[in-house]
Amino acid sequence: MAEHLADRFALLDTEEALEAGLFGPVEALTATSRVRLGDALLIARNGSRLTMKKADKEEGHQLLGHHGSLTPEEMLVPLLVARLDAL
Repeated sequence: MAEHLADRFALLDTEEALEAGLFGPVEALTATSRVRLGDALLIARNGSRLTMKKADKEEGHQLLGHHGSLTPEEMLVPLLVARLDAL
């Protein structure tokens, strides 16, 4: 991280992110949600983003998704939730 991405991303320990309120009130976070957060968090700076691509020999690289930064526009992205057991 420090060698390759430090100029574009800030690295936070998940506990630091929780204490800073980045996931809302800590007391409202369920145990299941807490486990899914992992150990660390990358926060993009100045419009940087991580892009995930899948290499496919026949189709080239396919975009799987990307994560953005804490810009006002990015913070307005809605959260969509669906119960997978209902499918």
